[in-house]
Amino acid sequence: MGGSLTLLTLPNRREALYTEGIRSGGINEEPEDVAKYSALYDRIQANALSPDTTAELICEVMEEQYPCTPSDPV
Repeated sequence: MGGSLTLLTLPNRREALYTEGIRSGGINEEPEDVAKYSALYDRIQANALSPDTTAELICEVMEEQYPCTPSDPV
């Protein structure tokens, strides 16, 4: 995708999506496009880790990449 995606339900009950990239952003109300991005969002959400598991993974990676070693005594 390369940017952010926001799924919207407008006051008239129509669904829309807002996409934003590094150089542009915009609203799209085309039902076919909304359905495509909604399905993509659902797949990403279904495969995402839980918040706790995400935090654990980040800690593990940080510890592997930037190990904390005690300082030498002065």
